[in-house]
Amino acid sequence: MSSIQLAQRPGTTSRADLYDKQLQALARISRTLSRVQQIEDILAQVLAVLHDHLGLLHGLVSISDPQHGALQVGAIHSDSQAVVSACENVRYRIGEGVIGNVLKHGNSVVLGRISSEPRFLDRLALYDLELPFIAVPIKTHEGNTIGVLAAQPEGRADELLPDRARFMEIVANLLAQT
Repeated sequence: MSSIQLAQRPGTTSRADLYDKQLQALARISRTLSRVQQIEDILAQVLAVLHDHLGLLHGLVSISDPQHGALQVGAIHSDSQAVVSACENVRYRIGEGVIGNVLKHGNSVVLGRISSEPRFLDRLALYDLELPFIAVPIKTHEGNTIGVLAAQPEGRADELLPDRARFMEIVANLLAQT
């Protein structure tokens, strides 16, 4: 161990701690994906891992519904049954809001603070507007965007926000294979 210690603010996570948590979460997600089960159960369990082990709160997966030209919220992690029930009726048109833009352009969106983004719709009234938000595309191996994985980190934006976004992109890639 080095004699030089990095100063860390109380309540913050080091990059090494984050990577350790992410590796453990990836193992849990891998086990979930390897079991044969309904897609709804898989999505719920993956979102629970992101919430419980990585502090990525209110995770949601929206799936493209080509028949309606929109994204349908397919799964959400919330303690509120009312929010879970309401998500069945929530749709985003292609290009609408942050989530619809991720589907349209196929690029991740990382917001340091939701309130700084006027396109954020918050149709579920679930997110803390003063905290960050991450939305990443779920793409097929051909590169077509078929959905969006989104979550809100539990703390204020920090230097690890890009690391959290990269991890969510990895999870989205795994979901696409499912």
